[in-house]
Amino acid sequence: MEPINSAKKNSINLSPPSDKPSDKPSEKSSEKPSRPVLTRINTGDRIMPKIIEPNDDKNINHTNNVSFEIGGQKQNQDININMLTSQIEEFFVTSPTDSSIDISVRDLKSDESDAVLVALVDREIEMKDLFIKNEEYFEMVKNSIFSSEENGEWQEFLTILYSPRDRIPDLEWMNKISGFLEMNPQLLANFKEMVGFYDNIEDHMTTSEINEDYEDEAYTLTNDEITDIVDIISIRDRPKILENILNSYPQFFINAQQVMSQVQKRPGNHDNNGSLYDEFKKILTCPRSEMSDDEWEIAIYECLDPWPQLVAQFEEIVAYEINEIRND
Repeated sequence: MEPINSAKKNSINLSPPSDKPSDKPSEKSSEKPSRPVLTRINTGDRIMPKIIEPNDDKNINHTNNVSFEIGGQKQNQDININMLTSQIEEFFVTSPTDSSIDISVRDLKSDESDAVLVALVDREIEMKDLFIKNEEYFEMVKNSIFSSEENGEWQEFLTILYSPRDRIPDLEWMNKISGFLEMNPQLLANFKEMVGFYDNIEDHMTTSEINEDYEDEAYTLTNDEITDIVDIISIRDRPKILENILNSYPQFFINAQQVMSQVQKRPGNHDNNGSLYDEFKKILTCPRSEMSDDEWEIAIYECLDPWPQLVAQFEEIVAYEINEIRND
């Protein structure tokens, strides 16, 4: 029986070509061929791809001769390498790169305006809770910034304060709040800390601006010699300053009272009378006859250490007062 694909029209014979041309199709040979003949099965009604032969009239400038073996005989064929390369280059040259592809990209300013910059999930509701828990702070804001005669401005401040995020985004919201509080930087700093405001100003600064900012900061620390090298014991040389410090820096003690009132005592203290805030005020004005300088310094830092911002504020107060004494 004849193989199903032995005499199909589209078969491709890869056996070596015969030296003698034959007018008739080769008949089935009784002898077994030395190598199997690779043929292609006719797919019948399937659509065969149309193969366009290269135009012999075209001038091909760059050709490479590729050698390969079929049936033990070496065959040579010229292949135009530049043919595929030129087609690829033509595709990229003629491809529309300006307007055919439409990719939706959010604008940077939109990202900034929609970003959540405060640690409040439901800003409107949580802000009202913060107002109740920090009544003393907002009372200080009202009395120091808003006059009693301009009650409408205070109501405008509250309207912005309680506005939902979908009406006023965080960045715009903080800018409006800052517009009211900027005359008192300490109150503004306390408000940002209260709401957990993330000030990402450095993300929008250029490299030169950041370098200049760091240079200015380094210059300030080098010349003013404040922060890390403040000797708070030296303030005890002026007991009158410590006696009046509560009235001189009310905002610092408001901040201290808010956090210290929730703590009963400092480590190592067995006095259960009053809160940590009451003990801190007693230590400040304690004379040297009752507490040595080393004990006083240790006790002050034991009270303030849980809140690094209070430590920084207290050291800044001491440094300022010492500089005032030296200037006098």
